Amino acid sequence: MKPINFCIFFLLLAFFLSMPGSVAGQSKKDFFSSPDTKTTWLGLDFTELRIFGDSEADVMAIRDQYFGSINYLVITETNKYNVAQAFRRTKLVYDLTDVTRLNAEVDPDKLIVMSSEAVMKITPERVQELVNVYQLTESTGYGIVFIMEGFNKSKKVATMYVTIIDLASKKVLLTKRMEGKAAGFGYRNYWARTVHDVLNSINQSAYNKWKSETK
Repeated sequence: MKPINFCIFFLLLAFFLSMPGSVAGQSKKDFFSSPDTKTTWLGLDFTELRIFGDSEADVMAIRDQYFGSINYLVITETNKYNVAQAFRRTKLVYDLTDVTRLNAEVDPDKLIVMSSEAVMKITPERVQELVNVYQLTESTGYGIVFIMEGFNKSKKVATMYVTIIDLASKKVLLTKRMEGKAAGFGYRNYWARTVHDVLNSINQSAYNKWKSETK
């Protein structure tokens, strides 16, 4: 190959690696600096959820009814559960395919725990493992998913991992453990309120804090 062809090759390689969604993938800094890049809300992943302080709960209904109804509440009441605003996105789409499939496979007998210490403490490494099994209908841009960790009825709070991923590589760019307060009537509304609370916290302060940490 002639020397000039080598030059062209490396110039083209550098160009493609610098493009969003390229083989090199996107970084956390890219996410915060590119609000116009298409972002997919992947939903609430309940596969690691443990529930404390609610031993009489109907675990079959939780899995077969409430996982879905809480997820759909977020995408049908977008003015209240404003993911796009919280994450400063101008192009947000919704795809619950993966969480719907995986949530349906949860073993209901493992949902209730008798000690708050038995609530699974999810690590960033575990978050990446969970994301790795997503099949991802969307393969470009960014994805946002909340990995639900625990419902603590005694304290009236839920914990979850707010997670941003690069869809092309499935790499977790950011995952932060957050806590939301429960409120409202009915099982769905009571725990959905925790998601609203977390989104509100992101919108008011956490997003800007995370962005500043990438500089």
